[in-house]
Amino acid sequence: IREFLDQDGRVVVKPRYDHGGRGIQIIEEIEELEPVDSDENVVQRFVDASEGIPATDYSGAHDLRAYMVDDQMVMGLVRQPDEGDLISNVAQGGSQELFPVDEFGEEAVETVMEVAEKFERFFPALYSVDLMYNEEGEPFIVEVNSKPGLSYYGDQVMKERIMEIVRKLSESFHRI
Repeated sequence: IREFLDQDGRVVVKPRYDHGGRGIQIIEEIEELEPVDSDENVVQRFVDASEGIPATDYSGAHDLRAYMVDDQMVMGLVRQPDEGDLISNVAQGGSQELFPVDEFGEEAVETVMEVAEKFERFFPALYSVDLMYNEEGEPFIVEVNSKPGLSYYGDQVMKERIMEIVRKLSESFHRI
């Protein structure tokens, strides 16, 4: 934690096995850290995503989520935190909208596909890869989710995309 604070000015501490953005701490000083079980939490470098997503209209803090079925990017979302916050999880007040997978950019796709290669022995598979772009426009993996959210909050287009994920996963199970 001290090493990352010295390098980046901030550090992320979050539960290893939770969801919904619960328990995430972004701290600037070690004294801000609330007590955590070191075996149940991970420490990550802070990625300053304030410059947004290169070659898009998205500015400011974000994460870009790729939904994967086996080794195929099936759906993308861009998630942005509530104003003044840094956590983009929808359960924590962030917003989300569909982001076309063909607009991820070459570097982001390569990064996501590196994960897919490592996961190819898990079949069938449904997971998501969350990326953030740093100030230099480079994508960084900030999280891989074994149980990505499939809520659609009443939006018909989102519902259709999620049903596409379910269909592809079902097809994958039928190939076993």
